[in-house]
Amino acid sequence: MWSKKKYEVVRLELANLNMQDAGYFREYLDSILAEENHHIIIDFSSLQSIGSIGMGVIFSILKKIKERNGDLQIIGVNQKVLELLKVAKLDKMIPIYSVE
Repeated sequence: MWSKKKYEVVRLELANLNMQDAGYFREYLDSILAEENHHIIIDFSSLQSIGSIGMGVIFSILKKIKERNGDLQIIGVNQKVLELLKVAKLDKMIPIYSVE
């Protein structure tokens, strides 16, 4: 009757998700998925900017999570990053919670 989902909370401790850091971030998220945890919350509280490479990581992980019937949420998003996520239409695909 009731199911309990275990969420993995990932706090991104970067101001900018650039090309170099995006690769490490993708590897880390892939390792979480490899552990059979398909419910992930990413905390963007420290993030001030995200570029196309960072967006690509989010889209890639989202696709993998959906293939496993999991879910992804993003929390702690500032207004600048929220606008960029909206331009990419990520707000239509996953729950995004801003700080403002």
